Amino acid sequence: MEDYTEEIWELIVRYYSPIATTDSWVCTYKSTLELLAMVVGVIPTTPVSEHDIYEVMREMGFAIELVEQANQDAFLWKLYKMDVS
Repeated sequence: MEDYTEEIWELIVRYYSPIATTDSWVCTYKSTLELLAMVVGVIPTTPVSEHDIYEVMREMGFAIELVEQANQDAFLWKLYKMDVS
């Protein structure tokens, strides 16, 4: 079975960063499941799991923060995305 974590890493880092390097980066929050759903479109679902996403995010240095949501608080990954508008 192939190891897709390197490809997951490349896909996430292409659009997101664990830090804002300029004012053009916008802070956003995503759960591990949301990030998994993003890569499932190009990586087969069978060999990819939440565990793979978690490992990649930790290895890249993304922070986990408590985020206030409508129904309940949740721990989510903090990502910065380049504002291209």
